[in-house]
Amino acid sequence: MIRIINDDAKNHGAKFDMIFTDPPFEMSGQELLGVLDYYEYEHLLLICSAHQMLDLYKHSELDFAWQMVLDFKTPTKNRSFAQPHITHANIAYFRKKGARSAFDRRKVVRQDHYSDDNNHYYPSVFHAPKTGMQYKYQKNQAMIDDLLGAFNVKTVCDMFAGSGTTGLAAYEHGMDCTLIEKNTDAFKILKTNFQMLGLCDDK
Repeated sequence: MIRIINDDAKNHGAKFDMIFTDPPFEMSGQELLGVLDYYEYEHLLLICSAHQMLDLYKHSELDFAWQMVLDFKTPTKNRSFAQPHITHANIAYFRKKGARSAFDRRKVVRQDHYSDDNNHYYPSVFHAPKTGMQYKYQKNQAMIDDLLGAFNVKTVCDMFAGSGTTGLAAYEHGMDCTLIEKNTDAFKILKTNFQMLGLCDDK
């Protein structure tokens, strides 16, 4: 089941196997933890900046499992001469203390790399260009499919769901998913997409 909600994530704390989300770029890791505190979960998978990843780890009691690089190919617009053009984000996997890893690279064959059935090649850089996007913060759907599909989880929540790529990936892999998006414009896109596919329990 896919459940979609147009509201602030702090109003919908619940229990999930995994939180998988792409928090706002300007949100600090400590602020993100303030939202996560409303939820019960064992696994946290983030698409984030290095600053967010390090700040979250600094202020949390989560175990850091691993980090990968998400390569967008084209740089973001940047008017500051004091910073480089950003062509990537980080993918960071955290676990609650005592939780066993839910990651298993044998579960999927990456679409951005050749892999045979025996090797299950899963490199640490995801090539995921932003092409044909409906929403400015939208991520590459194939990348989300391959990433989420490599985890042994049954229930997922995306607290900053954007246009709903996490929900589509969850559906692809038979997972229950709750999508929460506060931004009205993004939620309209999300709602339209999922209603057209007949996938959502609209709240």
